[in-house]
Amino acid sequence: MIRGGVKFVEDQNESSYTIIDVDTGHCLADVQLAEYEDPFTFTL
Repeated sequence: MIRGGVKFVEDQNESSYTIIDVDTGHCLADVQLAEYEDPFTFTL
């Protein structure tokens, strides 16, 4: 069972980024993306 969530964050400096949490039950991958970064893929 994989649980995950996506959170869009804007800080006081008006920069925004995305945090993607993926919880497989065995490990937790926390990936932070700045808005200017290229799309990515990751494998657990």
